[in-house]
Amino acid sequence: MIRNLHIYPSAFKNESRILREARSILSLGLANQILIAATWEKGLPESEQITDNIVVNRKKSVFNRFPKGGICDILRYLAFMVQVILRYSGKRKPQIVNSHSLSVLFAGVIFKILYGSRLIYDAHELETERSGVHGYRQKLAKILERSLIRRCDKIIVVCDKIAEWYLQAYPFLKGKITVIRNVPDTITAESIPDANLKREFAVPENHLLFVYQGGFFRGRGIETMLSVFEKNTDKHLVFIGYGPYQNMISEYERRCKNIHVKAAVPPAQLIAYTRTADCGISLIENVSLSYYYSLPNKVFEYAMSGVPLIVSDFPEMSNFVNTYKIGWAVNPDIESLGKLLSDLDRSALEAVKPNFARVYREINWQIEEKKLLEAYNFDSPTSEVNKQVSNVI
Repeated sequence: MIRNLHIYPSAFKNESRILREARSILSLGLANQILIAATWEKGLPESEQITDNIVVNRKKSVFNRFPKGGICDILRYLAFMVQVILRYSGKRKPQIVNSHSLSVLFAGVIFKILYGSRLIYDAHELETERSGVHGYRQKLAKILERSLIRRCDKIIVVCDKIAEWYLQAYPFLKGKITVIRNVPDTITAESIPDANLKREFAVPENHLLFVYQGGFFRGRGIETMLSVFEKNTDKHLVFIGYGPYQNMISEYERRCKNIHVKAAVPPAQLIAYTRTADCGISLIENVSLSYYYSLPNKVFEYAMSGVPLIVSDFPEMSNFVNTYKIGWAVNPDIESLGKLLSDLDRSALEAVKPNFARVYREINWQIEEKKLLEAYNFDSPTSEVNKQVSNVI
């Protein structure tokens, strides 16, 4: 029995990347059981059986009653780390541990020291260069990562530029880094017969509909999009998601007939809704190096939905859109987006549609998941894990 523990330092809701990985790890025979350790949040069960071999355990402690911020957050974090280490000890010890953030990499190292677990640093972004991490916090993060990353057997990152950064920062990681992009699994996408954003928001036939999906957070270009679409009344924009900017978007929705908000839908349903739009937008702002190098999952979701894209003119996003000729890369500011939007019409959008045939051939999760064979090959001929990988290959 090979147990693969995934440590995720947040409440596990619709974390589609981890679930995609988990299902693929099982189907490839790289592990027999997936255990997901997450934090608890009101309204969520402490234990959740996703499938026969995938279980989520959300850790609840007395510190959950305390207010957010300051010392309370530290106490909750420490309690979570201790609970995870104690829960998966002894007979339940994992043979493989995936730490899905720098904040929980220390726990992964503890499992490696105590039980000889194989450790994968499964970074969802450029961890020490994230938005909001600066000053003494960033210095501490860099010190922590440099000391812990040496203990990792493998590193998984989400795009080439981030892989290059890690290799430049830590040359000793050569041969340990695998790039697995956030490509959706179209096989699990649900068909929703009634999904039609244009009908739902009564968009006139001669108007274009643009869609933004994801978190309503700082650095996502939301203020820029609102300002631009407010002035382009023949072009509609639907925001699908949730977050701190919800009230701001709702205020624009009350004032502007062409701006709409839709509550977040399960990941498996996103493609069904997105494909009824005319164009998708991912306007990430350069608020951190992690954002600048990002290649968000929404970019792939738009592409797999067959809708042209507008993305920020940053290395990974622009390269993807320009390589496949399926959209436009612009500076994420009001002037640049406004000019592009005024020039875009239905014929321009239709002109790039034939190029999606190549996307469907070359971009899918079934291609990405095969890279897990590389990430889980620990080059230890005597290990049970490596025997499993060899059998699959």
